[in-house]
Amino acid sequence: MAARFAVTDNPFSSLVTAVRGLVHGEVAGSDVLLVLVWAVALVAVLGPLTMRRYGNRA
Repeated sequence: MAARFAVTDNPFSSLVTAVRGLVHGEVAGSDVLLVLVWAVALVAVLGPLTMRRYGNRA
């Protein structure tokens, strides 16, 4: 079950699916929305962690 999640439900798979749809002209709005949600979630989680780490070095 965890392996299936790692392969199908990750930001890269979502991005590839959305780009393929855009290239073929049959993109679903939900694919693009999912990519945007992944991007916001990653920035929201990793942004503060990166800034905290950067702040400790200065």
